[in-house]
Amino acid sequence: MKRILSIFLLIMVVLLNGCLAEDEVRLPDLDGKVEREISDILEAKELEVSFTYMLIEKEQSRQFISYGNFLESGDIVKRGTRIVVLVSATIFSEREYFRVADIDYDGPHLDEAFFDIEDYYQQIGVHEDTLEPIYIGTGKAFHVEYDLSQNIGRCIDGDTTRFRYPQGLMGVITQSSNVRYFNIDTPETWPPERREEWGKQATEYVCDLLDEAVEIVLQTDPGDGITDRYGRLLAWVWIKLPDQEEYFLLNYMVTRQGLAEVRYLFGAGETNQTMYDGLTYTQWMFLAEQRAKDESLGLHGEDLDWYWDYDNNRPHPDRW
Repeated sequence: MKRILSIFLLIMVVLLNGCLAEDEVRLPDLDGKVEREISDILEAKELEVSFTYMLIEKEQSRQFISYGNFLESGDIVKRGTRIVVLVSATIFSEREYFRVADIDYDGPHLDEAFFDIEDYYQQIGVHEDTLEPIYIGTGKAFHVEYDLSQNIGRCIDGDTTRFRYPQGLMGVITQSSNVRYFNIDTPETWPPERREEWGKQATEYVCDLLDEAVEIVLQTDPGDGITDRYGRLLAWVWIKLPDQEEYFLLNYMVTRQGLAEVRYLFGAGETNQTMYDGLTYTQWMFLAEQRAKDESLGLHGEDLDWYWDYDNNRPHPDRW
């Protein structure tokens, strides 16, 4: 009798203390947690997890509503059990993610007379302190190489690309093969801690067009600095796409899609040599920006950036 009573008391102590067998876990309280947090918590307890999305409004997208299959927080389950979790559908479900607009090119074209200029640059003096030469552009247009399949060039982000220059350009005015696009600024993609909303979208757009291009031409700006403070060549970037006879201005195109702002003018386009149809290149850039605003594209609209996690205001961990 005493032995039975002892066993009974031991069982009661175990139950009261909530002790679990080695292969058991207790379901945690997930109130206020979102999908990624829930996954981390349950997987740490060696549970499998699947989600069901409910059309119930919560403060955040994919926020915890309840456990499925009649389970509740505090219930004990075996390790390895698949746990169904009900979470709210995205609060952005009524809004669309950005898609590149189907726009017939409405920007400037390259006057091929710029190919006839002999020099890429000219020296106008030297720096007083360092005696380093000061170079400016001449407006010359020249072809560059870019072929990622052959490890030629690199698409860095929406306003910077690495090309292979013609022989004789490197080493004189710059040691860098990176080109900074004139007059535009796209959101950051590098380094990781500085990534910004729309940065990945702008990069993907530019990279896709460069991959598609059959010819790529850089053009310096007459009378303007030929490199920036980081030694990158400053250029208007022209591309010729398949089945097209004219060159399109990539600086204009990314701004026209609402994926860049007109900034860092550096005096570019203020000279009358770089003009098309009565407008300087810079005026064309401001026109691109205004058209994007009028059509509520990209940065200027209500569409969302597919690569951005709006719940946590950071790059989307599964898409970026």
